[in-house]
Amino acid sequence: MVFEQTALILISITTAVNVVFATGFFGLPTIKSVSDEHKTRFTPHRLTFLIWSVIYGFLIAMCIHGVFFSPVYIDRIGVLFIAWCVLNMVWVLAFSLERIYFSMYVNILILLVSFLMYHNIGVGYFESINWVAENNDSVKFWLYMIPMSITLGWIIIAVVANFFARGTIEKRAEIQDIALVLFILQIVAFFALLITGDIFMVLVFCWAILGILYEQSNSATVGSTSEEYDQVSTIESPPSSQDPSTPKPSPTKLPKLEGPLILALAGFGLWVMVYFVFINKNSRIF
Repeated sequence: MVFEQTALILISITTAVNVVFATGFFGLPTIKSVSDEHKTRFTPHRLTFLIWSVIYGFLIAMCIHGVFFSPVYIDRIGVLFIAWCVLNMVWVLAFSLERIYFSMYVNILILLVSFLMYHNIGVGYFESINWVAENNDSVKFWLYMIPMSITLGWIIIAVVANFFARGTIEKRAEIQDIALVLFILQIVAFFALLITGDIFMVLVFCWAILGILYEQSNSATVGSTSEEYDQVSTIESPPSSQDPSTPKPSPTKLPKLEGPLILALAGFGLWVMVYFVFINKNSRIF
């Protein structure tokens, strides 16, 4: 019982720390301001990060169930969950203080711990789909398996985003082709689905891709640095006294998203086909 109570206290503190650094309470730097400063082609729209609210809501509900109802499942992740909370707070502090390199290494550790929790809870095709269908354990499904799926999926996205942000520190020319960025995500999501059969993890990838597409559709043409990325030209009508022969400023050009959008839709169709044809054909989870 002591462990379950410790887990509940820690996840509550972790959530509070994230709220403080997300909102800028006490004058502290915000995660958003740092993310904007190191903006890349991979940076999704700010509303995409609301998925953290879903993740923390699920994790708090999971700990409450472990404390007041049954500790069976939460005991499976043991000290891993405590380590995840501590590492998460370290990452928030490091990233907010613009320790991008250090935060990337911490993110990799969080990814490793998230994968171990995912495995210990028993998420994934080979361990979970038939088990849930046979045992009809909706508590484990909704309070443990889905939170682990969403958490691992989003941490994978966070690690890739952290890697791209590191490139802005080194002043490297970032990937300019948004289609290539989406292709990388498609490949990762495809193999994640093929190996685990976890459709909820793939839905997280879909959420990230839609956020990236939406952000790109509202951004100006991007340069090779984060400073150029943030420059959006303001179009003003020339004063009436201005010489009519003076050329008017050209409209701001938006990135061409037709190709990336087709790529994203094709990927979604491929994932659905893989899931229902090769993975879910013998299961009764849905």
